[in-house]
Amino acid sequence: MHHKWAVYANQQKFGNVMQQISDFVAREALEDGKPQLVTVSPLHEARRTDAQNRFMWPMMQQIADGMNAVQQQADALITKEHVKVYLVRKYFGVDRREIDGEPVVIEKSTAKMSRSEMIYLIDSAMAWAADRGFAVMVPKEYQEWARE
Repeated sequence: MHHKWAVYANQQKFGNVMQQISDFVAREALEDGKPQLVTVSPLHEARRTDAQNRFMWPMMQQIADGMNAVQQQADALITKEHVKVYLVRKYFGVDRREIDGEPVVIEKSTAKMSRSEMIYLIDSAMAWAADRGFAVMVPKEYQEWARE
């Protein structure tokens, strides 16, 4: 039997919820005589916002433009997609698998990122760009909506 409780850090009745969990586990253990496992995990975090996504793509373009200005290689232009893939891999790693004997590498999808993951990507990308001398224009709204 599975049972879930939502517990928030600022919840005033935290002690009451913990007592309910303890009672439930004790009751279940007594019923079937088997040990019980209690798992604590964070609640599912909300998906990244459309505003975050709308900011990310122009930012990736600004970084690509800066990189292209430094490299000055018309035959090897870096696109915003190249920058996004590179930075997602850099800050989130990749999932490496083998399918039918062929290596497959998949980076984390920004569409599936949580709000906090997208904030981490944007903040890390801005810092990465700044370390390399690429200016990224940041809308004044960023501090408001990125942290909603």
